[in-house]
Amino acid sequence: MRVVVPGHGAVRRAPLPLGPSVEILVDDQDGAELAAAHLTIPAGGGMPEHTHGASAALLVMLDGELRIRGGGREATLVPGTLVYVARGERIGLANGSDRPATLLAVFAPADFIRTPARWPAVTDRTDQPT
Repeated sequence: MRVVVPGHGAVRRAPLPLGPSVEILVDDQDGAELAAAHLTIPAGGGMPEHTHGASAALLVMLDGELRIRGGGREATLVPGTLVYVARGERIGLANGSDRPATLLAVFAPADFIRTPARWPAVTDRTDQPT
């Protein structure tokens, strides 16, 4: 068993303007079969269409509002919304609001977590939720 308290781990930011920051909560170390991350997408920010490689993803909207698009569909995510993203499925996220949006992302298998683990480290956590 691993107990993780968000807000205490290293934070990394996608290398693109107004890209998301991510705190990796569970990585693929020690044989973990899934990975989890806490994502913050700044106001006006987002993530262009992308896949999660060999991993499927479960996204749980925690705070704020996001638009998700993929496969010719688009939806608004509000707190409590769950999204299942199949392996190889392309999605994009956009935060059109004036405040940050946060979500929990779970990846299985854990392989995809290696991508945000390579993003640049964030040294100023003032824009991160506590």
